[in-house]
Amino acid sequence: MMKQFRRLLPVLFLAVVFLCGLPAETVRATSATSTDPDIPVIRQVYGDYGKITVLWSRMEHAKGFVIYRRDVPNANYEKIAEVEASEVKYEDKTALPGKTYYYAVAAKVSVTDDEGKTSIVEKKYSAEVTEKDYAKDKTKVVTYAAALVPVVKLDAVQTQGSALKVTWEKVENVSGYRVMRKADDSDEYVKVKDIQDPSASSFTDTTVTTGHQYTYTVRAFVIYETDDNKKFFRLGAYDEKGITSEMLMETVTLKNAVAASGRVALRWDSVTCDGYRIYRKTGSGAWQTLTTLNKGTAATYWDSKAVPGATYTYGIAAGVKNNGSYSFGPRTEMTETVTCLPAVPVMKKLTTKSKKDTITWKKVTGAAGYEVFKKNSTTGGEWKSVATLASSKTKYTIQQDDKKTEYTVRAFVNVGSQKLYSPLADTMSNVKKTLTKKKVLFIGDSITLGRTWSGKKAAVSYPERISQITGIKYTNASVVGSTIAKKSNSDSKSMVGRTASKVKLTGYKLIWIAGGTNDYAKNIKIGKIKDTSQKTFYGALNTIFKRIKSKNKNAKVIVMSPIYRLRIDSYDGKAGYKVKNKAGHTLNDYAKALKKIAKKYKATYWDGSKKSGVTEDNAYTTLYDGLHLTEEGYIALGDAASAAVKKALK
Repeated sequence: MMKQFRRLLPVLFLAVVFLCGLPAETVRATSATSTDPDIPVIRQVYGDYGKITVLWSRMEHAKGFVIYRRDVPNANYEKIAEVEASEVKYEDKTALPGKTYYYAVAAKVSVTDDEGKTSIVEKKYSAEVTEKDYAKDKTKVVTYAAALVPVVKLDAVQTQGSALKVTWEKVENVSGYRVMRKADDSDEYVKVKDIQDPSASSFTDTTVTTGHQYTYTVRAFVIYETDDNKKFFRLGAYDEKGITSEMLMETVTLKNAVAASGRVALRWDSVTCDGYRIYRKTGSGAWQTLTTLNKGTAATYWDSKAVPGATYTYGIAAGVKNNGSYSFGPRTEMTETVTCLPAVPVMKKLTTKSKKDTITWKKVTGAAGYEVFKKNSTTGGEWKSVATLASSKTKYTIQQDDKKTEYTVRAFVNVGSQKLYSPLADTMSNVKKTLTKKKVLFIGDSITLGRTWSGKKAAVSYPERISQITGIKYTNASVVGSTIAKKSNSDSKSMVGRTASKVKLTGYKLIWIAGGTNDYAKNIKIGKIKDTSQKTFYGALNTIFKRIKSKNKNAKVIVMSPIYRLRIDSYDGKAGYKVKNKAGHTLNDYAKALKKIAKKYKATYWDGSKKSGVTEDNAYTTLYDGLHLTEEGYIALGDAASAAVKKALK
C-alpha cells in the first residue's frame, strides 16, 4: 500500500502545480479523486473557438492515453484519438462550433500475467460527470463542453443609396449569421436579420432611417440536431465595438445648373435633411465647398460667386446636424459643365450734345469688353451693332441719326476663340423726356427698394429705371421686409405704420404702392374688405388709402401686386401663386385683395404677376435668389412699369 502511495506522490504533486497555474474562472473543481489508480482523473474540459480542450492528471506508469467522445449523454462513446504517455492535454479540433460533446479518457498501462508475460492494455476510462453530478460532489469535474462559435471579423459599412451594406469575413463550419445594429448613441445591439447561409458575407439594411448613424456587428451561429433528434441553435460571441457608418443621408438628385447673367442657377429635388452643402470645381481641379444651406426644404441656389467665362462642375450633398455640427451624405456630381455668362450691363444715362448721343453704363465685373447697338425707335427693326469696346470703356458717343434712336449694350467674355455674351441691356432713348417736373412716391418692400436677398443694393431699382425713361423725380420710401399690415402693435416697418407719420404723403402727383409678398410670407390674415384693423391686409389697406385721401386727395394711386416668387422662406422652390401659407392664403389671394381695394378707391391696379416679366418658367434666371430680381430684372420691371406711370401722369 505504501509502495503504491509513493508511486502516486509525483502525480499528485504535478497535478497540484498544474491546477494552481490555471486561470481561476476555468477551474471547475479544486480536486478530484479516483478509487482506481489506472483511471485518469479529468481536471478540466472547456470550449474554445473552434476546439474543445480536455485536461487530465499525469500518470507516471501510463504508457499512453485514449480519448473518447460522444454528443449525447449515456450514448456509446467513440474513440477519437490516442496520445503519448507524456501528454496531459488533448485539443479536439474536430468539434463543431456550438455543439456539446462529452469526454472520457482511458490510460494504457503495462500488465504482467501469471505467466510473467507483459503486455500493454487499455484500462477502464473515466466516468462521465454532468452538472447534476457536480452539484452533488464538488470534487468531480464536469466532463462536457461546447466548442465556441468563432467571432466574426467585420469588414466595412458602406452607403448604398438610402440603405447601408455591412460586410464581413466568412467563418468555417457555421450555419449562418445574425446581423445586429444600434442607432446613434445607443448602448444596446438589436437583431436586424438572421441569415441561414454559411456562405454569406454581406447584408444590405434597407430599414435604416435618414439622419441617423448606425453601428453594426455580426454573430455567427450553428444549428444542429443530435442523435436523439434534439435541435440546438448556438450563437457565437461578437465584436462589441462593431463598425460604425457615416451619418446616413439620402442622395440628392441635382436637376440642372443653368447659366445666367453673372451667376449660375442650380435646382435639385429636396430630401429629408437639415441642410445642403454645395460643391464646385473648375476643370479637373479639386472639389471646393461653395456654401452650406441651413434649410432642409431648400431646392434652389444661385451661385453669384461664379466668374463670367469660367466653366464649372457642381455637386451637392444632404446633411444632418448633431450637436451643432453637420454630417453630410454622398455627393451628387453633375456630368455636364456650365459656363457663367457675364452680367447684363446696367444703363445709366443718355445725354445729347451737338447732335451727338452719349450713353453710359455701369462696369460689368469680369467682362472682357462690350458691344454697342442702336435702332430707330419709330421704325423698329433689328438691332445694329455699331461698336465693340474694351472692358475699360463704359461710355460711347455716336453721331445722332435722328431724335428717335434707341441704344443698348451687351457685355462679353472670351472663352477660347469664341465670345460669350450677356443678354442685351434694356434700352436708352434720345426721345425727349416729358415728366421731369412730376414727383412720384414709391412705398414698398425690398423689391421696390432694389435689394438682393442678402441686403446688397442692386445696381438699379425699378423706380430708378422709371426715372431714367420718364424723367420723373421720385422718392423711394421702401423698407426691407416691410409688410402692408402690422405684424404686431409695435411694428414700425409696416407700410400702414410708416404712412402714419414717417412717410410724407403730400406733394406727389402719383403714389405707387407695392406690397403683399411679405404679408404672404409672414402669414398676415387678409380679413374682409370692410376691415379697419391694421393687423389685417384689408384693414391696413383701407387705412393707407384713407390717409392718402385725407392728405393728398388729388394724387393718383397705382397698386402693384406681388411678382412671382420661388420660395416662402429659404430656397425651397415652392411658392409661385398656388401654395398656401400658414394663414391659409395663396400669394394670388393677396393679389386679388389688392385688385379689389384698387377698384374700391378708384386706383389703378398693376398686375405684377403678369407684367413684371417673371414667370414660373424663367424665375430661376430672372430672380436673383428666388424672390428678388436680378439687375436686368429690375430694369425690365422698370421698363414695363414706365408705361403705367406715363399714362397716370399725362
